[in-house]
Amino acid sequence: MSVTCLPAILSIKERYQDIFIKCHEHHIPILKYFIDENNLYPYYDSNTDNLETDPIFVGSMAKQSISYNSSVTIHAPHQCHPVDHYFHLLDGRINVPIEERNYPKFPVNEIDLSRFDLPKKFVAIGPGTTKSICQLPAHTINDIITYCKDKGYEVVILGGKYFFNLQIGEKKMSIGPQFHEDLDLSGCIDLIHKTTLDECTAILDKAHCYIGPEGGLMQFCGMTDTPMIIGINGWTPEMRMPYRHNKLGWEAYPVVPDETLGCRFCIENTIHARTVNIMMQCLYDDFKCVEEHMTLKNFKPQLDKVL
Repeated sequence: MSVTCLPAILSIKERYQDIFIKCHEHHIPILKYFIDENNLYPYYDSNTDNLETDPIFVGSMAKQSISYNSSVTIHAPHQCHPVDHYFHLLDGRINVPIEERNYPKFPVNEIDLSRFDLPKKFVAIGPGTTKSICQLPAHTINDIITYCKDKGYEVVILGGKYFFNLQIGEKKMSIGPQFHEDLDLSGCIDLIHKTTLDECTAILDKAHCYIGPEGGLMQFCGMTDTPMIIGINGWTPEMRMPYRHNKLGWEAYPVVPDETLGCRFCIENTIHARTVNIMMQCLYDDFKCVEEHMTLKNFKPQLDKVL
């Protein structure tokens, strides 16, 4: 959620320069371009407790600071767009002007990509996902790769391999991208776990388009002008597409389950259900939205608009 938090954080930063952020370590390569790196406090499983001893969190400095937790809220964050949610949560604002909701433009010109032998004409595909409800089947990704190559595009595969634990009550949930074993990446430029997030975003900026599931790479692409084709199951597209150029979903082409699937947009419709994390499981134990509604046939109309 770091990218969707940024519009609200940067709005606050215009009024209050002393902003300190605790964030996942792997988000630093993105946030450091917008927040003074000395004010960023990365955490991971082994150092979370140690952070609390820093002067900014204790003593006289702590008494002068106000702490906002972007993860704990009584408001269901899936009933509105995350950007709007964070403006309300962190800044107490609603009906924020559209130009303030735009994702910040990433300074791609500051990123050196010379170590990558990128083709002149390529599409970027992100086959991984941290949430089961957002996955695309391996056969769909393989078919999309073939379709793009038949259209004359090289294919660059992006993604990262990382894991961290979240405490959910008395249990810990391991979070990290999953990649299908049946993916056929032969003939592709496979950069999985070979880029930093800032390099990945700069590569997305150079791509003809990005294709993948709703998730982090979609958000990073939202900080560029690159068109995107996104498979999205759990929400209506209006709840997730990036704000760019004063428009929600500018150059974003969503692929959604059709109306015959009664359970589509399940997260948006059932966020108050009693379950640990409905993004990690199917409420109906069948994943029909993924298996039957995220195929090349579903993607092709949107692909043909961009390729």
